[in-house]
Amino acid sequence: MKNILPLVYIFLFLIMTSCVVLNETKAPSSSQITTWLTNQQFGKALDALNMQYNISPTTELATQIKLVIDQANDFDRESSRDINRLINEHKLILASERLTSALSLHPNGKQLLITQKRLRNTQRTRVSRLQATQLLAKAEWLLKARKIENSLLKIKQKAENSTDDLIVESNDIQETAAELYHLGLKATQKGDFELADSTLTMSNKLFKRNFTTSALARLKQLTDKHNQERLNLIRQENKRKSIRLAIKRKQHDELKKETNKYEFNVIYFKTKSMLKDNQLSAAKTNLDRLEQLIPGEKRLLVLNTTFAKKLPEHIKALINRGRQFYINGKIRKARNIWYKALILSPRNEQIIENINRANKVLGRLNELKGKGKGKEKEKNNN
Repeated sequence: MKNILPLVYIFLFLIMTSCVVLNETKAPSSSQITTWLTNQQFGKALDALNMQYNISPTTELATQIKLVIDQANDFDRESSRDINRLINEHKLILASERLTSALSLHPNGKQLLITQKRLRNTQRTRVSRLQATQLLAKAEWLLKARKIENSLLKIKQKAENSTDDLIVESNDIQETAAELYHLGLKATQKGDFELADSTLTMSNKLFKRNFTTSALARLKQLTDKHNQERLNLIRQENKRKSIRLAIKRKQHDELKKETNKYEFNVIYFKTKSMLKDNQLSAAKTNLDRLEQLIPGEKRLLVLNTTFAKKLPEHIKALINRGRQFYINGKIRKARNIWYKALILSPRNEQIIENINRANKVLGRLNELKGKGKGKEKEKNNN
């Protein structure tokens, strides 16, 4: 009995613990998921949606998951592009901060993880570059020192102490050359050919050895191969850009064609109705627009033929209407109607003559008004 009681307590404890765990792993609410998406916390949102889908799979949930994945991929690409730009600009601290922030929102972003590896390699390379810069500066100084040494050797009266210094200097040269050589090999392995070239070349200048010369020859082969691969990648990228541009142009042309077709149909039926009601002035503007949208379209030829048949009678009616206004002393209205007629028939001499006559009359009327105002002013002054 004594052994059974502890087992019962353990069993009850396990049941209570499992209840707590179940409460903790309760699926988040829709509002919580929406908040995560608003804050671009794609990792949490996707985990929550997948949890819901595992409990009760529905088509709606599957669609929502796909949309969130698309948003997350867009965020992954854009964030990686911005961080890579910062790396290229050597703003590594800012790049590291942005990367940490982006990974906290989308921990499984493929592009972000690749960018993380690149940033770490760049940081390591930067340390190597600082080391190389120090060694190269030292090597430059040693080269100058060796030139001084050669000059001193020509001097017959050379002190013994200076000879001892030169022996130490020679050892220092060999050590620096060896350090530069190993650093050059590491840079070659990492693909940092610029750093490898500067370190190996300086090592060879300091202390020429066969294996350094071989390393430089190998580096040249790798550099040529890398440059060729880079050139091929640039060509491929340019080719892809050309294809994408061609596709975009084609899509744009097709969209424009469809838009023009839709607009043509809308204006066509309006113009057809205008011609029926003898609204030739408005119809003329529409016909010009239709010609721009789809030149030479068969239906447009029919409209143009109808317009041409109705035009002479319409012009005649406008001229007569203007003449009636002119006779009744409404010169300005008459001229406006003749202007409308002139738009439809720009070379009609009768219309041009009528407009010129109306302009002369209106000019005289304006002169008479001006004289009348002048006499009125004189009377007022008197």
